[in-house]
Amino acid sequence: MCVLCGLLLNVMAVLNTGTMVDGVAAAVGREPILQSEVIEEAGAELQSLRDSGLAPGELERQADAALRRALDRLIEYKLVYREAAGKKIEIPEKQIERRVTAIRRQYPSQEAFLKALADSGRTVDTLRDEVRKQMTALLFARAKRRQFEQEVAVTEEDIRRYYEENTEQFHHGPRVRARRIFVAAGRDPESRQEARKRAEDILDRLRKGADFAQTALDESDGPEAEDAGMMGWIQGDSLVPALRDALAQLEPGQLSDIIETDFGYHILLLEERQEAGEISLEQARAEIEPLVRRQKSDERYQRWVNTLRQQADVAAGMGAGPEQIIQRFDPVARHHDLVDDMVGAQCPKR
Repeated sequence: MCVLCGLLLNVMAVLNTGTMVDGVAAAVGREPILQSEVIEEAGAELQSLRDSGLAPGELERQADAALRRALDRLIEYKLVYREAAGKKIEIPEKQIERRVTAIRRQYPSQEAFLKALADSGRTVDTLRDEVRKQMTALLFARAKRRQFEQEVAVTEEDIRRYYEENTEQFHHGPRVRARRIFVAAGRDPESRQEARKRAEDILDRLRKGADFAQTALDESDGPEAEDAGMMGWIQGDSLVPALRDALAQLEPGQLSDIIETDFGYHILLLEERQEAGEISLEQARAEIEPLVRRQKSDERYQRWVNTLRQQADVAAGMGAGPEQIIQRFDPVARHHDLVDDMVGAQCPKR
């Protein structure tokens, strides 16, 4: 657990000052995953937590969970990239630069960003290479999920069981179904101006006929981007007021204007609006089938990733001691003094 303690101690330092003492969080074979990489991957969630006003204990608990999810994703990226290596997967430079810019915005200044890279033994070019590999893995994983979705079978019994086990989903108040494209923005004026310009370009393309779902896959920084921007059914106060109020003004099929929040810029597409009511099994069938198909394909995808993990030499710092991780590396890893950071750090018991 020592690596996780170090991660938690580093989180607020990065968010507030842009500085940190780096260390190894995990390894896939002889490839290390650095603490700075985990914090970058969890950046949007950590920034949201910083502004949440949570009590220190709850803040640490949620930061802990965010870091664990980020580490799992990075391990998955490396495993899937190994499978994708050799395949002809092209990643546009524009998408790579956009992700690098999003990482840069997690730091208070360009100088803090470059210092954090240097402290972890990286450069902007090596960061771009890491981003390219992650995006390659994501595209390969997306193709794998589509393959599994096509291969799984959804039976009548599957649909009926889902309906009976999730009856609350089919008794609802007034609700809407919408998609979102989110453009993340930092706090500084330059970052917000760049993000605003990008959001305006996206909205202009949508108004000229670009497909919203595909654009969300390609452009959105939001957590629902992998689902083509689908936010699902929304009711009550589940959204921040700015988004809820914007949806209230839309008709099905209508695009919103750009909506600004502290975290960035949002574009919404309202797909459907429903009054309070109950949905019968027959009415729900078309809605349930893709949900069950996705559930089954997700389970199959996760089994595939677990198989890759079992076949690989994976050591996660949250479940293995520092020495177990460090001994997997060649002397190059020691060049960045990561061994001293890992072995010498004494973390308090929790």
